[in-house]
Amino acid sequence: MAIERYQQGKLQLTPLIEHYARINDVSPALVAVAIGVEYGFNARAVSPKGASGAMQLMPATSARYVVTNPDDPAQNIDAGVRHLKKLLDKHRGNVALALAAYNAGQGTFVSYGSQMLPYLETMHYA
Repeated sequence: MAIERYQQGKLQLTPLIEHYARINDVSPALVAVAIGVEYGFNARAVSPKGASGAMQLMPATSARYVVTNPDDPAQNIDAGVRHLKKLLDKHRGNVALALAAYNAGQGTFVSYGSQMLPYLETMHYA
């Protein structure tokens, strides 16, 4: 059942992933990895820390990118891809560092010396 939900979610989100990745010049495969690792293509996921949607946006990140409904997959993926693009630019294309900052949050990432964090979920990106 979990595999079916994962596959169904991936099938539903792929057109949005491809669209927003293309217009932001980010690899669709990279966006798909981020969404898959975060909550397995569940567009309605909410983490224990309050991150929501397919790309697990924290409320402050949603506000920064003017997301009015984080459960709306289009808004969530659009904002998440724009945020990921910003992190990729900031870390000069270093995918591992950009994903570590995305997953842990920029503040936490910086407090660890801007390197891979010892979080199991973050290490799944490596």
